[in-house]
Amino acid sequence: MDQELLHCGRVTVIGKVTRVIARGEKINLYRRSMLGVINDNKLDELTSQLTALPDMQMFQIEAPTVEYPVIEVIPMAIYV
Repeated sequence: MDQELLHCGRVTVIGKVTRVIARGEKINLYRRSMLGVINDNKLDELTSQLTALPDMQMFQIEAPTVEYPVIEVIPMAIYV
């Protein structure tokens, strides 16, 4: 399967909603990884430094946190 299709294509996801984020709340997408222990300001700084490197210009690094309105979903199936 082409990984680019998952990043830029349209897919249908069947999953279970595990959490609804309240107004003013946010989720760190790296919370269950080694990067999750870094505070938000340092993570933003690291992201800025990485995207400034010439070899990294082709990559788009998304923000590590998402805010309301958000739902957390455990995917059960992804149809391409």
